[in-house]
Amino acid sequence: MEIKERIRQIRKSRNLSQVAFAEMIECTKSQVAQWEVGNNYPKLENLIKISKVFQVSTDWILMGVTPVPTDSLSELSANHDAAVWKDNHIAYLKERIRELEKREQASTNLKENLEGLQEFVLEQLSKIGGKNYQELRTALGDKLGTTLEVPRKYSILRHTSREYKILSYK
Repeated sequence: MEIKERIRQIRKSRNLSQVAFAEMIECTKSQVAQWEVGNNYPKLENLIKISKVFQVSTDWILMGVTPVPTDSLSELSANHDAAVWKDNHIAYLKERIRELEKREQASTNLKENLEGLQEFVLEQLSKIGGKNYQELRTALGDKLGTTLEVPRKYSILRHTSREYKILSYK
């Protein structure tokens, strides 16, 4: 199908005369007649008017190429956006899982260290028996490799009838 046939098809599919068609795109009846017999081609401005007024692509008028409908492009764009979002979300979730696994490992290590510290504290308590609180803090500090500074209001040990008990933190 040639340009002349596509212009005629546009006009006839809408049941328009050459005069009515010409009025809609603001040209003359003789111009439309010349296009439809193939003696002339529409100028660019007239092609654009035909395209806009009758909602057909200039690609189709000139070459018969049917473009992808705008709805399909929107759908493709939406699908692409959704796929990108999904990929980004999956990457985020994988990173979050790695972070949680690291935290879980750190928590496990901390629990093991606290259990070891608890054993050490109980061992030190049994060794020092009725000795004072300061000696216990010094022994714990030596074990931890630091000076153990525990304010009295946060004391972890309490002497009750010659036994030391570990109190929970508040």
